[in-house]
Amino acid sequence: MKKVITIIATLALIAQGLAVNAASGDINATSGLEKIPSPDQIKQYAEVIKRGADLYGVKIASSTSTQIRETASSTLEKILSPDQIQLFDRITKIGASLWGVKKSNNSQNMNTAIEPSTAATSTSSLEKIPSPDKISLFDKIRQVGTALWGIRKDVSEAIKTSFISSDKTECIKAAIDKKDDALISIITSSGEKMTTAINTRRECQKLAIGNDSENGQREALQGCVRSFGDSNKDVTTDAKKNRENAWKTYKEDLRACNGDSDLMIEDGGADLSL
Repeated sequence: MKKVITIIATLALIAQGLAVNAASGDINATSGLEKIPSPDQIKQYAEVIKRGADLYGVKIASSTSTQIRETASSTLEKILSPDQIQLFDRITKIGASLWGVKKSNNSQNMNTAIEPSTAATSTSSLEKIPSPDKISLFDKIRQVGTALWGIRKDVSEAIKTSFISSDKTECIKAAIDKKDDALISIITSSGEKMTTAINTRRECQKLAIGNDSENGQREALQGCVRSFGDSNKDVTTDAKKNRENAWKTYKEDLRACNGDSDLMIEDGGADLSL
């Protein structure tokens, strides 16, 4: 009888150990890192890390996940454009895109009540500011990634021309001539360089299609495209740099004409694309 009781006690201990091991196995299974299939499932994971281009995390137990789903106002959504950033909270960058939790209607209504001027302008779309000299043409400027974005001013608001007294007219006329001559020279030079680049590409492509080998012809044509792309980039970069220098000099000349005080005769030159 004593031997039977001992065997039963031993079996109970073994069963208890197996149950503990099984529970431990469940914990280990749930604590292992898993690849997160899509951004909207991030909330189902803890200890999220990035490996290469993918996100991994420890999946939260179903009861905890359910609780989170019940308390969360909404899931992560991809922010489609910079002007929508103000509609989201908990913004995070995933890859090259921004994601966030969309604000509730109550939160948005509160923002509208507090900042009516902001709400009034939110209908205007943000534009990427192409170069520093065009910043003056925009309001509500903000940085998104490495670029500046803003709402373009009305033309009447952007054009700010000071009154010119008669004692300054000759100096300012000379500044205008200097600026416009520089811009015309930049445009002419850029056009000549682009004409040369196009003619070079023309001859390169005609020579390339005469190649008897398929691989040789393909590589030669790709070489023509690369060379033209490099030339186009160089012309554009030089033109932009020279245009910015011309506009900077113009502002300095106007200031000198005005007794070292700021003076602006806006003519749209800063918005000139070259």
